[in-house]
Amino acid sequence: MCTIRKRKSRARGAILVAGAILATTVAVPADPGRPPVSIDEYESRTQRPADSYSAYVIRVHNLQRVLDPDLRVGERIESLRLVNRLRPGDATARKQFATLLVDPQTPGGLRDAILEYLLRADHPGLGAHVVKALPGLERDSPLRDAIFDWLARNPTPGILTEIVKIWAQEKVAGPDEPRFRNIVEKVTKLQWHRALLAGLNTPDFFARGSAIEILTARLDARGLRREITRIAPKTSAMEAMRAFAEQFDYVPAGARELVSTVAVFKTGSAMLRDAAVRNRQWGQDAGYRFNIRDFHLLGRLARDPLRKPLSRKELHVQLRQAVAGRRHIGAAAAGQSAGKTDNFVLQADELTVADLWNLYLLNEMLERPRVKLALRIMADRDRHDTRGAWGGLVVYEQGRATARLYPAAEESGGDDKRYAPSRRMRIDSRDALCRFVGHFERRSNARRAGPTAEELQDARDENYYGLVLTTTSGSEFCAHYYNPRGIVISLGRFSFEG
Repeated sequence: MCTIRKRKSRARGAILVAGAILATTVAVPADPGRPPVSIDEYESRTQRPADSYSAYVIRVHNLQRVLDPDLRVGERIESLRLVNRLRPGDATARKQFATLLVDPQTPGGLRDAILEYLLRADHPGLGAHVVKALPGLERDSPLRDAIFDWLARNPTPGILTEIVKIWAQEKVAGPDEPRFRNIVEKVTKLQWHRALLAGLNTPDFFARGSAIEILTARLDARGLRREITRIAPKTSAMEAMRAFAEQFDYVPAGARELVSTVAVFKTGSAMLRDAAVRNRQWGQDAGYRFNIRDFHLLGRLARDPLRKPLSRKELHVQLRQAVAGRRHIGAAAAGQSAGKTDNFVLQADELTVADLWNLYLLNEMLERPRVKLALRIMADRDRHDTRGAWGGLVVYEQGRATARLYPAAEESGGDDKRYAPSRRMRIDSRDALCRFVGHFERRSNARRAGPTAEELQDARDENYYGLVLTTTSGSEFCAHYYNPRGIVISLGRFSFEG
């Protein structure tokens, strides 16, 4: 009997010695059965000590199960939880589980469970995994809570850019707002808004668009402008923002406006002072508030000695006379079905002085015989090109509005009813009066008159004015102007003939 006990003891010892974790196969005697593989099984078996394995053997067995790709995800997660129950934050287990975290073959559910385990164990070096996982998590997710707790304990400067990008997607005053502010302040050791302004003024900070979106959505506009004017610029973004804050009382409202502001400042700095003077005049006379999309118009009008300055009232009168003398076709997607209108007179009070100038200049352009002839040729060629719609930009040069044709992007996808602007066109559009597109796929295309819902949304998203030209017959076309606020104005029907 004694011999038998010694042999059993040596066998059990062999299991322990061979327990180089994740490399050993634990011998499982026929009775009392395999080690427990879940917390419920473990708690049940501990009620019968004679049938229980040692905690060490159970832990080794379950470590192996977590790493076993042949087991179902749920089984591996149960074993992971049991390992943590037996020895929370075990250094050996953490190292082994960290290898699964970086393995692209690890199933998503298991990866999340491992990440939560490592976060609660304060495992280092998880920043990259945290910022990758956080955007897709529900607000009540235990993993989301674990991530915020870990970030609060481990403020890592290297993740600031990604955290700011994620924060910019959150609702203002959302439930996690204090957590984001706290993390940014711990990482930078600055008040959160000053930390974001410092990021905008740091060359290697690559979340400038997100930072400005957070700031403009959460701070008083006047206070933000005051903060910006006090900063000594070290980046082109801050230099441009300070110039426009000082001279135009303006701060970009988001990433796209910031990009446009920087671009316009680089190419149009020579006309900045003149544009600022005209901006103040518009503000005093017509209650105008500057937007970066209007700089092209303001700067060129201000530097054109032959262009007579017109008041808001004068613009209104001349436009009303022009559109009243033409027949009109209702814009199909201008909101007609929603009870809206594309009538100029009914919407004039909602238009800014920049809108009125755009309409005035576009109306002049469309009345020029050479422009009408060019549009007729364009319409014919577009109709024979079924790979995509045609479009471009309208700019102010040599004292008048001029259309420039831009080929559609090569990756347009062959949609003959949709103009896909190229990268070059998008860049150039930051310094233009408006974009234009032709609805020319059919000679009689009145049912497609005006901007589509997609074109209206695009104008809102990218902050630009637009002009849609639609063929109504072989000899006529109609024109509709629209702005980022979704207002559509019919300029009426025009003949292709001079």
